[in-house]
Amino acid sequence: MIMHVGFDREDVRSWCGERIYYRGLDYYQNGRVYKLLYDPRQNRFDAVVVGAEAYKSHVAFDEDGCLNTGCNCPAHNGDHDICKHVAAMLLEICEGDSIEIIHRSDDGEDFTTYSDPHWHSGDLPRRILA
Repeated sequence: MIMHVGFDREDVRSWCGERIYYRGLDYYQNGRVYKLLYDPRQNRFDAVVVGAEAYKSHVAFDEDGCLNTGCNCPAHNGDHDICKHVAAMLLEICEGDSIEIIHRSDDGEDFTTYSDPHWHSGDLPRRILA
């Protein structure tokens, strides 16, 4: 069963805390989130967020709707569960204009992407246990 849920800036702020949220907001507003991809099979977003360096970040929602994040920056999981790169990515997901969606074939080998200019976080599918 697939259910549609969404989140907004206030959710991102509560997940990140004030300090990380505002640092991520600065990155988001300055267009530092690139190559934002969504894979519906994994219910996962991947992006490159550019700060002092380019960092690979990801956001996923598990079957229970819990947020799981990752980033290869030094701050992620060092001092913080969510870094400014992930915060910027979350803001891009909930407020951005488009997203690339990956569609894989059943054998997992082929994929195509397309840009959806009408993306809205309310369209985010969340897998739940039926």
